Amino acid sequence: MQITKGFKYRIYPNLEQQKLLNHQFFIYNQAYNIILDLQKKQMQINKNLDKSQRTYLTAVQLDNKVKEILRQRELAFKSVVTQQARIN
Repeated sequence: MQITKGFKYRIYPNLEQQKLLNHQFFIYNQAYNIILDLQKKQMQINKNLDKSQRTYLTAVQLDNKVKEILRQRELAFKSVVTQQARIN
């Protein structure tokens, strides 16, 4: 029998930290929605194609598109954060 331990932590950020956290959560949400939209568009394109003709965006292509779209929206987003968003 395997026992899994879990921990819960409660943080109490000050006002400045709350603003930073809210901004980061907003950026993560935007990146997630952008990737979801790109994948939906790619699925629509691939829907009517044969299996051999289907193409999918690689992680690097998705990363570049997310950075490009966020730059257009004038939102700061480092590549490390983009990589973490892709993993999660």
